[in-house]
Amino acid sequence: MGRLRGGLGSLARVTPLLVNEHSPRPLEDTLRLLHLIWREGDVREVRIPAHQRYRGVAAGWFDSPDKLAEAITEWDGFGNIFFTLNPVNPDLIARSNNRITRQRDTTPDGEVIRRSLLLIDIDPDRPSGISSTDAELAEARQVRDAALAFLTDTGWPEPLVAMSGNGFYLLYGLDLPNDAESTRLVKGALDELNRRFKSQAAHIDTSVYNAARIAGLIGTMKVKGDQTAERRHRRSEIIRSPEHLEPVTREQLLALGRGTDTKPAGEPPAAIRATPGRRLLVDLLREAGIEYREQPPDAAGVTWYHVRRCPFHGDGRDFECGVGQNLSSGAYAGHCFHPEGAGKGWQEWKAALGLRTGFAALISTPAQVRRRLTDFPRTDSGNAELLAQLYGDRLRYDHGRGRWLLWRETKWAEDKDGEVHRLAKEAVRQRFLAASGLEDPEEKQAQAKFANPE
Repeated sequence: MGRLRGGLGSLARVTPLLVNEHSPRPLEDTLRLLHLIWREGDVREVRIPAHQRYRGVAAGWFDSPDKLAEAITEWDGFGNIFFTLNPVNPDLIARSNNRITRQRDTTPDGEVIRRSLLLIDIDPDRPSGISSTDAELAEARQVRDAALAFLTDTGWPEPLVAMSGNGFYLLYGLDLPNDAESTRLVKGALDELNRRFKSQAAHIDTSVYNAARIAGLIGTMKVKGDQTAERRHRRSEIIRSPEHLEPVTREQLLALGRGTDTKPAGEPPAAIRATPGRRLLVDLLREAGIEYREQPPDAAGVTWYHVRRCPFHGDGRDFECGVGQNLSSGAYAGHCFHPEGAGKGWQEWKAALGLRTGFAALISTPAQVRRRLTDFPRTDSGNAELLAQLYGDRLRYDHGRGRWLLWRETKWAEDKDGEVHRLAKEAVRQRFLAASGLEDPEEKQAQAKFANPE
């Protein structure tokens, strides 16, 4: 099994993003974020709105990421902690020098010295002042994945990806002046992203375009409302981060705001490149003999297929609920409009309808099995792609914790008994067996030698 060495790591680079919602390292991600974005000479404001200690706003201005992280430690978990995305006028530090105190004045847009960050804030729809449920967070995750795949496909650089506590952040680098044109560019980009990707249950916040915008400080606890069993407080976390943030260009912002993209002609969408062979949902429904009615794509680009009877409730009208697919990214979705189906996402719908998305479902003849199982590159990365095709709907890689997760009927759980490794071995074994049926002798020998499990 020497051929598997590195293969799982290769798959980790192409599997969907997952949320690490229980960090064992409080505030470590805060330092990671601050050191990523901070330049020499930067000053940023920390703000804690309506904090119970002061019955008003608490704030401070900091010229050091380490001093900032140290100062918020005693506030973490007692209030929602925010910071200015962009660096501000260094003179403002005289208001409260590297410490947090009661404040009447906060940073206005005119005191921002440059735009260095673009925030894409994905939030689930819910009443204000309360935390999101796990189901609502999952709805926001679908919008996040679709928006991220689209922006990557159009040539945008890699962002910092974070779970904000109740939704998700995509944080991109910028290098723009703080002027009216930059404001128009950022606003236009956010408006267009929300138009394209908002769903029936989540949206992209279009109000966060102003220069002095504050955002939740990643790594801290988000404590909206009282905590309940369903609406729990979560610690915000970095899911994935590049070594440095390459800035989005003015031209890329302009193209997005105009409703166009900058992807070179002929390139497939990024999500499809990352998961080759993802099947069309309409084919899955037809193979399962499920009657459906196709709906026009929604604002998030998801084409919905309403089934005759919803599997989660016995009342209601025909063709009221169903499953969907973003035909650009390939991502699946599921939605029920009745209380009995609240929180039922794609995995629950897939199980209830008996849909088969795995690679084996593509095969109709033995010759096709041999051709497709040996179609992947003879590399560790090729084995990783094969594993994703065979078992991609059963396993995921958690980038935050560096661990594999498996779908356990109703939730993702850690792989504690080595099942992922067994699946990887089985994938290589299937490749070896398929090689024996190839007609080209040289190709047959090469495939068998590479896939030999001995």
